[in-house]
Amino acid sequence: MQVSNIANKSRRKLPSLRNNGVCIIVAAMKNANIFIDVDLTLVDHNRQLISGAKEALQRLVDKGCHLFLWSTAGSDYARKIARLYEMTDLFEGFVAKPDIIVDDMPGTVLDPIHYDVNKEGSWKAVADTILEKHLD
Repeated sequence: MQVSNIANKSRRKLPSLRNNGVCIIVAAMKNANIFIDVDLTLVDHNRQLISGAKEALQRLVDKGCHLFLWSTAGSDYARKIARLYEMTDLFEGFVAKPDIIVDDMPGTVLDPIHYDVNKEGSWKAVADTILEKHLD
């Protein structure tokens, strides 16, 4: 009952997660923690920064998001790429992409809100969607 009250009070469509067949409404966040992959997300196959990435990430930071850069190649590699493109100040941390996650709320980890910059068309489109759908 409380979930429907949250949805009724919001003028925006709230995102939902599916966990074992149960639909869970996700309330809009004030300060989203966003983990961004390096290869083929932030940079292309030639390690060139994807067009519009820096500007889109700055918009997210300006709206209160907390950005973390991660990579299967490790935290040092993630930091190196951020430094190469003078973006270290946008990120609060640099981490290796996890192989195993231990968490008391597995539904929020196993069914995260996920965007693929390549499928969305641009970094601007990703930032616009996050700001519209997930932030107060």
